[in-house]
Amino acid sequence: MMIGVAFSPFSTEPAGLEGVSGAAWLWAAAAGASLSCVPFLYAALPRSHRRPAWRALCLLASLAVFLPGVGVLGTLWVILAGLRRARPTPPAAWERFSLPDLPYEAGAGESAPFGRGGVPRALLRGDAERRMLAVFATRRLTERDAVRLLRHALRDPVEEVRLLAYAELEKKERGLTDRITAGERRLAELGDDADLGARHERLAGLYWELSYLGLLAGGSRAAVLDRARTYAQRAQAEEVNPAAMELLLGRIAMALEEWDRAAEHLERARNQGIPAVRVMPYLAETRFHLGRFGEVRAALEAIPEGEVPGEPLASLRAFWLGAAR
Repeated sequence: MMIGVAFSPFSTEPAGLEGVSGAAWLWAAAAGASLSCVPFLYAALPRSHRRPAWRALCLLASLAVFLPGVGVLGTLWVILAGLRRARPTPPAAWERFSLPDLPYEAGAGESAPFGRGGVPRALLRGDAERRMLAVFATRRLTERDAVRLLRHALRDPVEEVRLLAYAELEKKERGLTDRITAGERRLAELGDDADLGARHERLAGLYWELSYLGLLAGGSRAAVLDRARTYAQRAQAEEVNPAAMELLLGRIAMALEEWDRAAEHLERARNQGIPAVRVMPYLAETRFHLGRFGEVRAALEAIPEGEVPGEPLASLRAFWLGAAR
């Protein structure tokens, strides 16, 4: 009787199984048939829509019971067809990735974290943190390139970057001046030792490096160049690498813009056996400043084509030789 009551919503009074209306039997049969299709509908769902399983099964069972027949067809034609025909997600036009940080010390990591020009780019366009890391990374560069970038960092708007750049420059200058001081002290202690020529040569090189790196300016730079010239002349007088000293004296004269004297030293260095690739670029520059343009082409032409050092000089040489034709 209880079953009869439960399945007799269409009758006006409770009845037994024999009193169940035809509509109720039809609904029950359709619901049962729809429920039997639930496992097949679940298997037909895309994999991404089957989790969590209990939610998917509850939804399909509810559709089968409350909308028998219609729920199954609606699931098949509305849900499944739509999911199966969904457009694939297009590939991303841009791929996001994080840039590696610059090292705090030279030698950290197997290779430089940025490609060629990465440190200057970070100093020019990076945020404050990356500019500080770039200042540390100048330790990986050649001394002259590092000094040039550190001097640029002295104009940074962030005080911490400026202080860090100043500390790096001061460390480089102090390292050179300490070596010069120790060398001159040792030179004074030796007196008339036979090794004086080599020590003069070494001190000339240290003074030249102090100027060449751009650590000094103005009168200080001129004084350092004058000391470099003095030691180079002393080494030359003692016949220690006379050709190399001629080249150094020529470059010192160029730094002081004494172009006539520079040309004399460089020509003597070439005559004493210094390779053309080391002398002729400087000699071409001095001749240009002296207005001897025909000799500029001759100096550049004297450099063997396969030995031209670097792309800028190669382009310059090609331009001058092309203009000569």
